[in-house]
Amino acid sequence: MKILAHGLTDKGLSRTNNEDCFFADKNLGLFIVADGIGGQPAGEVASRMAVEVLSDHIRKSCSGDEPLIGPSDSGRSDASNRLVSGIRLASQVVCEAAKNKPSWQGMGTTIVAALADGDRLSIAHAGKHTVREKG
Repeated sequence: MKILAHGLTDKGLSRTNNEDCFFADKNLGLFIVADGIGGQPAGEVASRMAVEVLSDHIRKSCSGDEPLIGPSDSGRSDASNRLVSGIRLASQVVCEAAKNKPSWQGMGTTIVAALADGDRLSIAHAGKHTVREKG
């Protein structure tokens, strides 16, 4: 599968700072977009944190250095289970950080990620941890 990726963010018309964060690593086959929840504190922190946690988790779990978080779905591919696991972990880390720092309380982010594995592409998002596979 040939993958081309490009990323660009914009703060939009109503914000003073950019709360978006993205990651693309074609060698790993991982592509992530996170958008801090506008109107909440520290959206840029939450989106950056989620991207860093998810990308690190995928890198480590692909090499076998980190276990998956939560149950695996035997009906899904390893890549799909890794994505869901990483999003679970990112959510835990962002929520915990928000609890521990008063100025971050209420922060949050959306996240969408894709992981290429051979001729399959797994896609997951934070909303319902929904996974879609093509291939």
